Amino acid sequence: MRVICPSCLSINNVPKKDSYLKANCGKCKESLLDNKPINLTNVNFDEVVVNSDIPVIVDFWETILLDNPV
Repeated sequence: MRVICPSCLSINNVPKKDSYLKANCGKCKESLLDNKPINLTNVNFDEVVVNSDIPVIVDFWETILLDNPV
């Protein structure tokens, strides 16, 4: 299965198992098991979401300018 590295955003092919004690990125050697959020942009959003074989949770937010009331 394909897993995106949370550190360098490279695509890693990982054998499918019931559980993992260790899984490191083939490029940067950081852990693929890090569960911290990844900041995506309009440049890398499609690449990360489309290339991940594991579920991806997306939280969209927008900065509101308080100087210009609607």
